[in-house]
Amino acid sequence: MVDLSAKAKNHNTAKEKEKKRQENFNRIKRVEETYGVDFGGYIPNVKDLGTDADICNGYEAAYPMPEVFKYLNIKECDTLLDVGSGKGYAMYMFSEFPFSKIHGVELSEELVRVSKENLATVFPENRERFHIYCENALEFDKLDDYNYIFMYNPFPREVVGEFVNKLVESVERRNNKLTVIYQNPQKGSLFEQS
Repeated sequence: MVDLSAKAKNHNTAKEKEKKRQENFNRIKRVEETYGVDFGGYIPNVKDLGTDADICNGYEAAYPMPEVFKYLNIKECDTLLDVGSGKGYAMYMFSEFPFSKIHGVELSEELVRVSKENLATVFPENRERFHIYCENALEFDKLDDYNYIFMYNPFPREVVGEFVNKLVESVERRNNKLTVIYQNPQKGSLFEQS
């Protein structure tokens, strides 16, 4: 795992974090109003998503991270998988970079439906670049197709450990570099151990 946190670390107070959350909310609202889509919201109860709290967390749109991406040399040959892609907002944000594929894997059928509608509305001419798989990330068998993984705290701790093991197996199988971007890493220590 490439640790960009030292370069982009932001020691926020509670007030600064709330300010950032409000700025993100306002940014999402502007995008929603411009395109007539639904990227935002906060759904803490996974039962409202039709999923199980043992294997996933609730939904909240990811925050933009330009301070991280300026350190990455993203090329047109690069591919990204958004794990726990929700309504597709992070995928929308990543469209600013030259990834050849921006895909998501999401367990909630409802969030997959919303994200597919969102991305088709925003990118009607470029649909082949985006794809969302509706499945459990622990059963996802296409990890070898991606060299960037993005996660916004999608799983409980036990599941993060299992997913890290899948990523390690993928890297060993293909003997290639993998960059994991883990935003809001409440279980980041599991990556550091692997």
